[in-house]
Amino acid sequence: MAGGRRLRREIQQKHEAPEMDISSAPALIRKPIQWFKNYWYYYKMHVVLIVPIALVVVVLIVSVLTKTSYDYTVVVSAGFTMESEQLDALCNNLQQYLDDANADGKLTIAASELTLREELSDEYYAQSYNKLAQMMVFDEVVFFIVDEYSYTYLKNQGFIEPFSVLGVGGDGEYALELDNSGVLEGTGLDRYAGWYLVIKTQSQVDASNEEYLARREGLAAMVRMLKEQ
Repeated sequence: MAGGRRLRREIQQKHEAPEMDISSAPALIRKPIQWFKNYWYYYKMHVVLIVPIALVVVVLIVSVLTKTSYDYTVVVSAGFTMESEQLDALCNNLQQYLDDANADGKLTIAASELTLREELSDEYYAQSYNKLAQMMVFDEVVFFIVDEYSYTYLKNQGFIEPFSVLGVGGDGEYALELDNSGVLEGTGLDRYAGWYLVIKTQSQVDASNEEYLARREGLAAMVRMLKEQ
């Protein structure tokens, strides 16, 4: 009999949380402390597993809600690496020609750089061609600003289409020269001759994308303005 009671007491002690001396604590917080002690003892593994997952979910939600939705992303492609200040100045100049494509009350433009060279001298330049393939399916990109080599490469690959698709040029007109235009003014890129604006070929997926089509309309208005200068 005594052995059975001792065994039950040992089993009970194994399942109880370790005692914590809270006798000196005020009566109003003594019970919450005891409750927390017991809760942590039985559910600490659940907390350890769930809290990190919850934090990741919160971070993802915040990042989605605070992510900037750009009206346009212009891809600037040349045979040399450009400075971020040059790209920022270019985006500022484009503000004069483009409109609020996504109708959120503000015009935001980003620039993405590509360094395309005929000779693939190292892995960095080779990766630019892979990046270009990704840009072809990125719906914020509707046009490129390119040098002579990039223009020729894009045209030969079928990555650009004539201005006639926007109703602002002939079937054989694939490039709009930007030298001495306001687009390049003060960017530092105007030190180099042979810059062109070209239109990215529209994919079948983008043909039903309203935001993409709005960007194309904004680009058409920009091309008209540049042609009139």
